[in-house]
Amino acid sequence: MSTSTTSRFSSIEWLAMVLVTIGALNWGLVGLAEFVGGNLNVVDLVFGSMPALEAAIYLLVGLAGLAMVAVATRRYRHRADEPEIGASGTAR
Repeated sequence: MSTSTTSRFSSIEWLAMVLVTIGALNWGLVGLAEFVGGNLNVVDLVFGSMPALEAAIYLLVGLAGLAMVAVATRRYRHRADEPEIGASGTAR
């Protein structure tokens, strides 16, 4: 496993990952609520009385999703440029 600095997430990338995870879990709960009834939208439950803040959170989660697409694309391109390491530990 490589320990180069390119394999580590920056602080912004970690924040984006956390926001995307929160958004994904929230959407999962929203979908679950359709089956069990009720409102399981945590963002709405916590910030529903402040529509502007709620909208800002959704916007940040969306931007974080776009940032993670950029991170994944950059990492994929970087890995495609690296030589493939065989079982013997040598580059092919």
